[in-house]
Amino acid sequence: MQSPRFFAKPRATGLQSPSSPIAPPLCQPPLSSPVLFAGRNAKAPSIYIFSPPSEQLTMQESATITCLVKGFNPPDLFVRWLRNGEPLPAGDYITMPPVAESQPAVSYFTYSSLTVSGEDWRAGNVFTCLVGHEQIPLQVAVRLLH
Repeated sequence: MQSPRFFAKPRATGLQSPSSPIAPPLCQPPLSSPVLFAGRNAKAPSIYIFSPPSEQLTMQESATITCLVKGFNPPDLFVRWLRNGEPLPAGDYITMPPVAESQPAVSYFTYSSLTVSGEDWRAGNVFTCLVGHEQIPLQVAVRLLH
């Protein structure tokens, strides 16, 4: 069985869709139990990306970029990071397991943090947080330009 391939669909002005599938490392098996949560409680996530804190940038050693994903249901999702459109190894970032935003659990949130060298940040690279969820097959959340 061939693994599924995802295509990026830009949501911001000035971004271009790739003409071919994203590299295989971004391919993800189907999310578990999509039928279990289908129905009126299914919600697409809101996605926010935050620049490194100015205090961290003044030290010029590293820069931590944070991607906040909230308001989604079911809790199954995945987060991937890209640098200049190229996938970063999963070991370069940390993504927390989803947590219920309220009780009963109607929606969930998670965050992912990517730490890069100060040199990598100052080079003006473009960092992208990709979020996959059954309510949005694959979405380019934000491209952080500087």
